[in-house]
Amino acid sequence: SNVLPPEVAARFGAGPAWASLRPEALRLTAPGGAIEGRVTATRYLGAGTRVGIDIGGVELTALTPAGSPVPAPGERVGLAWAPEALHLMEPGQ
Repeated sequence: SNVLPPEVAARFGAGPAWASLRPEALRLTAPGGAIEGRVTATRYLGAGTRVGIDIGGVELTALTPAGSPVPAPGERVGLAWAPEALHLMEPGQ
C-alpha cells in the first residue's frame, strides 16, 4: 500500500490524518489534475505493470493492468482514484 503522511493525505482529500491507498486503486491519467507527478520507474509483472511516481518528494506506486499504456520514466502523469479507496488510519495503527 501507499502510506500517505497527513500533509500528503490532505492533498488527496483525506484531511489531517495518515491514510493508505492501494496501488491498484490509483489510475494514471493525463497530467493537469489535482494530483500529478513524474514517473520514476516501471516494472512489468505479467498481469500488469508497477509504476513508481514521485509527487513532490513522496514516492507512490500504481499498478496498471496488462494491456494498458505504460508511461516512460520521466513522463508526467496525473493520478485519479475512487474516494472510497482512500483509507484513513486511526492513531496508533
